[in-house]
Amino acid sequence: MKLYSLALIGLLATTAVAQKAAPPAAPAPPKYVSPVSTEDAFAPKKDPPPKPPGDPYVKKKPAAPKPEAAPEGGAGGGAGASAGPDAPFEAPPHHLLMTFETYRLPQAAADGLLDKANTDTSLYEGLRKLVEGGQAALETVIAVPTRSGQRASIESHDEFIYPSEFKPPTPAIQFSFPRSREMRPLGERIEVDPVEGPDGEMVDINFTQDITKLAGFHVVKAGEFSEGELQPVFSSRKLATAVVTKIGEPAFCGTLSPPEATGVEGDDGDGSVCLTFVRTNLCPTSAEAEAAKKNNRASRNIRLVFRFYSLPREKAREFLAETTDSEKLHAKVTGLPPQDVKLERLLTVITRSGQRSQTVETTEWLYGIETDPPQAWNEEKTEFNEAGAEVKSAPKPASPPVEGRPPYVPAGTTSFETQPLGWQMELDPVVAPGGLTIDVNLAPSYVQYRGLIQGHPLLARYPDMPLFSSQKIYTAITATLGKQCFLGTMSPPRDTGANGRKDDGRTWFGFMKATIE
Repeated sequence: MKLYSLALIGLLATTAVAQKAAPPAAPAPPKYVSPVSTEDAFAPKKDPPPKPPGDPYVKKKPAAPKPEAAPEGGAGGGAGASAGPDAPFEAPPHHLLMTFETYRLPQAAADGLLDKANTDTSLYEGLRKLVEGGQAALETVIAVPTRSGQRASIESHDEFIYPSEFKPPTPAIQFSFPRSREMRPLGERIEVDPVEGPDGEMVDINFTQDITKLAGFHVVKAGEFSEGELQPVFSSRKLATAVVTKIGEPAFCGTLSPPEATGVEGDDGDGSVCLTFVRTNLCPTSAEAEAAKKNNRASRNIRLVFRFYSLPREKAREFLAETTDSEKLHAKVTGLPPQDVKLERLLTVITRSGQRSQTVETTEWLYGIETDPPQAWNEEKTEFNEAGAEVKSAPKPASPPVEGRPPYVPAGTTSFETQPLGWQMELDPVVAPGGLTIDVNLAPSYVQYRGLIQGHPLLARYPDMPLFSSQKIYTAITATLGKQCFLGTMSPPRDTGANGRKDDGRTWFGFMKATIE
């Protein structure tokens, strides 16, 4: 007992000494309980409910980037200032001119050229030597001007209308009668979409070029005793691709040859191959434009004068190879002898900046598009009720023969369409802020009536089907005020095969001169 008491006294003495040596502990702060809370402050806290996962395919919006420090020279951007990556792209103060040339030559000669030429330039030069020697021929020249990033197209067509659906023969008429027709453009069409590179030396071009020709007609028979339905035969050539071109140098685009060994009479080919090239040039606005009065220039009238010339195709190619300066090109064209050049049309438009305008010089030609076939005098007439179902009326008694009357009710035209024939010009001009250049979106067109479709004896029993010739440009250009601007080629169709059309070997050039009044 004494030993236990002594041990307890020693332990208490040691604890007292340790507490004297250690600093006193800070008292624990009292827990705060909100006076409006109904929860027990000392109750165990519950975890907050989890947030809904949301759509896993919706990305979080990135935080807004911090603004970069302004370069030296102030916020206005001095000599060392540069546009950031998000700065808006400004179109260069010029447009592009793409000249497409297609040459026809024997397949063996083309094979030799492609085997020897290592570059597009050497291939083009070798081809031009064959042209000079009479072993190759320039088939077509198409020049398309437009701004970088602006799609443009040029069309040169005969609008060929032909029957596509027929009504079966009846007692009144012993052949199938057309009840629906379609139109197929014959000729050439090219559509380009160029993008100029940042270095100003290379241009990416997406383009589609197609050539369609009427090769003839053939009769499709449904049975032994059927006379058959007349249908056209079309020859089609198409090249759709994307190429990278260097400014001022020819680029080989591929072959655009006619069909070969098809087994179809009149479209079996002649063993020739067609090679297509494109040359891209810059058409900058003139640096010598006189700085006339700029005050309120955008609010004054703009006079736009359009001139369209025709000249020999080889001369057109030669001029485009020598220069793309519109003033020099216009001087070369007008400097030709009178027997070589012809002013085909002169158009003038007066308008304001930003105002879409149109001038129309046309004759409205109406032609039938829907017809009723011939019927016997006592034939049941097909009618339709309100629900669109056929309702056949009772047959009429046979009419007594009348002298001079045909044995059946003649066919009749039930619906017409209007085709404007002549010239139309639609444009949208905008004077640039500097007051020296003008941006113009324009679409000139020329349509001509070429008679009724001919070429086969069976066409005489079908309704009249007209043939229209169409020449169109859709483009956007940047021009210097007071200077000539080349609009591209707007040539008539070549040998489309419709109504015996032949290639006249000529190319049409279009020019525009805009001035502020």
